[in-house]
Formats: sequence, C-alpha cells, structure tokens
Amino acid sequence: MSQVPGISHSIASITFGEPEWVLEATQDASKMAGMSLVEIARQLQYALDGKVGGSILEGTEEIPIRIRVGDSLRGELAQIQSLPLLSEKLISQGLWMPVSALGNFQLRPTVAGITRQNGERVNNVEAFLLTGATAIDVGEQVLKSLENMNFIMPKGYRFKMAGDADEQQEALGQLATYAPVLLVLMITTLILSFRSLRLALVIGSVAVLSVGLGMFSLWLSGLPIGFNPLLGCAGLIGVAINGSIVVIAAINANPQAKAGDISQIVEETMGCSRHILSTTFTTVGGFIPMLLFSEGTFWPPLAVVLAGGVGFSVILSLVFTPLVVSRLNRPV
Repeated sequence: MSQVPGISHSIASITFGEPEWVLEATQDASKMAGMSLVEIARQLQYALDGKVGGSILEGTEEIPIRIRVGDSLRGELAQIQSLPLLSEKLISQGLWMPVSALGNFQLRPTVAGITRQNGERVNNVEAFLLTGATAIDVGEQVLKSLENMNFIMPKGYRFKMAGDADEQQEALGQLATYAPVLLVLMITTLILSFRSLRLALVIGSVAVLSVGLGMFSLWLSGLPIGFNPLLGCAGLIGVAINGSIVVIAAINANPQAKAGDISQIVEETMGCSRHILSTTFTTVGGFIPMLLFSEGTFWPPLAVVLAGGVGFSVILSLVFTPLVVSRLNRPV
C-alpha cells in the first residue's frame, strides 16, 4: 500500500514476528543485588525510554524534557549490557552492578496483539495521505492495484474498505432516514399550494426525472457515483422543480390556458422561458469553474450532477410540464 501514489506510509493493527531483546534475570541474582525484578525493569525503562524531568514553555506550547542515556548507548546491545544498575544495598557499599551480571539477553519474537470488532478478529491497515491527495482517489488506486495483482482473499477471510467508505455509508443511512419525512412534507406543500393532487404528481414526476437526468450526466462524464452526487441530486430537485412550478402557476393564472387552450398554454410557457433560461444559465455557469479547475473524483461528480441535471431540466420545464398539463386540462 505504501507504494501507491499519494500514500506516505501505512500501518497495520496486527504485526507478526517483531523481534525484541529479553533480559533473563533470575530471582537469585536480583536478590543478591538488593533489587526486585520490577525495580530492574524500571531502571532499564528509565535509561532507554527516559523519564520526564520537567518541561519548557515555547510560546503557548509546553514541551516536556525527557532524560535518558545517549543514542550511542541505546543503539548497541553491548552498551546496554554494561549499563549500571543501582540499589540501596549497592550504594551503601559504594558499588554498582552492570546489567550483564543479572543474566543474558535473548532475542525473541514478540506476541502481536489481536484487534477485534464485534467479536471478530480484524487487521486494520491504515494509510497516511500526502498533502493534496484525497481518500476517495487513493482508495480507488488501492483497489485497482489489488485487481492488477489478481489478489484473492483466503477462504474464511473477507476484505472491506473502511475509513471514508464507512462514513459515506453512515451519511447515506442518515439521508435515507430523513428522506421519507422530507418527501411527505414536499408533497403536502405542493398539494396545498396548487390545491390539486394531479398537479402535485406532475411536480413529483419532474423531481424524479431530474434526478435521472443528473445521473445520466454523471454517466456521460464517466465519474464514479458516491455520496456527493446523491447530495447533489437533493439540491438538483429544488432547482429543477422551480421551473415547472413557475410554468404551472402561469398556466393556472390564465383562464383560457387552464381550460386547455393549447395556444394559450404555449404562450404562457414561452412567457416563462426567459426566467427559466436565465436561472438555468446562471446555475450551470456557477459550476463551470468547479468542472474545469477541480481535480480528482470528490468535487467534479457533484458539479456534473448539478450542472447537467439543471441544464437538462429545461426540457422538463418548457416541454414536459406544459404537455402533461395540457393533457390534464384537456376539455372532455
């Protein structure tokens, strides 16, 4: 994973076979030195890892001062074996004892910790991204690399993309939770505004078709679908149905057009065209910089869905809506 462009380094929650030096100190040797095994371990920890002895203040940041032996002593096993250990018994005699006098060092593999999630063993492989790299783009490159390697999980194992993918699924779940409530409120508002269930259904069909046109634009661009395009569809619906609402309101304001007169319906529709086209052009134009100057697959899908859906929604406002309304208002 570290070889994928955009990743600085990666870590895993489960590692195997990391070596460590173990001091095989015995109880007899420690008692002769007047120290317990815990005291021996504590002195070695203070010498190698260090102990915080104070702090300094630089501006608004407090930096701890850690005291330990030099790197040249900590990096060589022979130097560690010659480190002095002290106890009250040895100090009273004016003596000290080297670490090597307590036992020998043995090289052993460490026992790796096992991480679990919901009772299952998991190995979380995390990657740290370079500046400017997006998690979505890097994740797609990782999947592509695994596909090129013909990587197949062993039997009983499964592979799952987490991180942004988990957050995206959670966001989609929250969006799906509130979507029915918002849909009911929108339909109720339309029915009360037009005082007609049929006209409310026309607006609802425009909303559904506008989402389809937005996804069609995304398909033409070749960009992947994700949370951003779905969020863009929610914003697209409001802009797309606005034109149809204006056309229906204009038709209802004209008694002849409301009665089903085709010529009057066309006239009222053309009268609304300037407002609808100006709104469409300004909306699409606002997303052109995002389409031209943004890279990756994070912002461009959102811009494509909104710009393409709003652009195609002109057909729904100036063609689809008048045709459906004329059919509904056609005299029997």
